[in-house]
Amino acid sequence: MNLFLSKIRQVLLISVLSLSVLSCGVESIIAAGISGTGIVVGAITGFGSIIVNGVKYDIDEASFDVDGTSFNGQEGQSNLEIGMVVQLNATTYDDGTGVATSVVYDDAVEGPITDIPTLSDDDNNLKNFSVLGLNVTINALTTRFKNEDNTVFGFENITQGDVVEVSGYVDLITSSIVATHVEKKGTLSDGTNEVELHGVIEDLEETFFIMNGFTIDITQIGPNDLEDIDVLIDGLFVEVEGEYQSDGTIIATEIEGEDDERDEIENSDGHLSLEGVITSFTSTTYFSINGIPVFLDSGVASSEVLEQLKVGVQVEVEGIMENGVLQVDEIELEGEEEPDRKSVV
Repeated sequence: MNLFLSKIRQVLLISVLSLSVLSCGVESIIAAGISGTGIVVGAITGFGSIIVNGVKYDIDEASFDVDGTSFNGQEGQSNLEIGMVVQLNATTYDDGTGVATSVVYDDAVEGPITDIPTLSDDDNNLKNFSVLGLNVTINALTTRFKNEDNTVFGFENITQGDVVEVSGYVDLITSSIVATHVEKKGTLSDGTNEVELHGVIEDLEETFFIMNGFTIDITQIGPNDLEDIDVLIDGLFVEVEGEYQSDGTIIATEIEGEDDERDEIENSDGHLSLEGVITSFTSTTYFSINGIPVFLDSGVASSEVLEQLKVGVQVEVEGIMENGVLQVDEIELEGEEEPDRKSVV
């Protein structure tokens, strides 16, 4: 396994992403109407506060980090869209409400579509294409689309050469994204070539390094263009902003060091609410969501739910992390209105 894959296994998906939220380190409280305090990861489904994973979170006192820019209150919310995958530090209550102390969003990738989007052989509601080495799947029924210039853009007319910002459920082990939000920023033909990608530095030389299979030209990078890092080294996980060139290289204009969010989540000791896609499946007891390992006791879910679990199924789970594995006490399949929860005998 190459350095990129071995390092990337330690990184969380959601957007990919430069999240800097830390777990509160508070034991989950199952009393007095409190479901838990900790980390929430999922797509935004509504505003008026912010709705994530079916819970309406009060954000009046929350801090916002949107694509690396800090905001407060309504200004932060105004920079978010339905479908964007966010990470919250929050307390969740049993009545379907909660209070968030921080909201963080970072896109999974921004860049040009380098091949012709093609319909899935198994489902005509799905299309697949590549953006900067990541395989992106869009869904005609669930992916939200937006165009910066407000012209029609969506599942039917997305095409090669479109420069897009993608948010969704990321599995960097397989370099894939199930997109929940896609925004068109322009096209390569009109000169729009700004890109943003996340990954691990490999084969660092004086003038370039390799990341995600792409050559990153660093000849224009000076000390003032590095953020949260002092020096570039092999094995460092970073976010690169730059300009895409016709030969496939990327001229970096800014490089930011990123935390290991997957390690942060796997080592959290509070409540975790995680929405995403099953990315690996050993059994109905052991599988992964967005690359995060999960243990599901058969007594927690009904047989009807267990029969539907497989790679690619979208789920929402809640529980506590123990030794890097999420111990699930609630599971909900996409489209269900209530979590499937049974008492464990």
